[in-house]
Amino acid sequence: MSADPDDKPALRPPEAEEIEFEVMDDGASTPEASGGSMADFAAQMQMAPDMLVQAFRAMLKEKLKRWFIRSLIWGGILGLLATEHGWAEWAFGIWAVIAFLHLAFLLYGWYASGKQGAKLAQMFGGIMQPPGPP
Repeated sequence: MSADPDDKPALRPPEAEEIEFEVMDDGASTPEASGGSMADFAAQMQMAPDMLVQAFRAMLKEKLKRWFIRSLIWGGILGLLATEHGWAEWAFGIWAVIAFLHLAFLLYGWYASGKQGAKLAQMFGGIMQPPGPP
């Protein structure tokens, strides 16, 4: 073994790490203090139900894409097996019923999110009122 101290990096003391902190004022809890106006805050609150519906529809759109891909794969495999095996016909039939029920629920969610958007806005409208002066 060598007597060189650089050969033993585990025995060297660790170097100090420099951490920088930035102090921010925590008193900016009102829209006026953070640079916005109460009108901007109210407009954002009115957009909240629409944003919720859009997020729900985006989630449903992704689920519909995955359902389509999954159904193509499983339908193809079970359809191919059904030409050779009798048990695969039963499996294909059961799978088809479950897949179409899943599709029906996804499509109803899409329909209901469009129709119920106004009710959702009305329901959240009372909760999301901007805070008034005390």
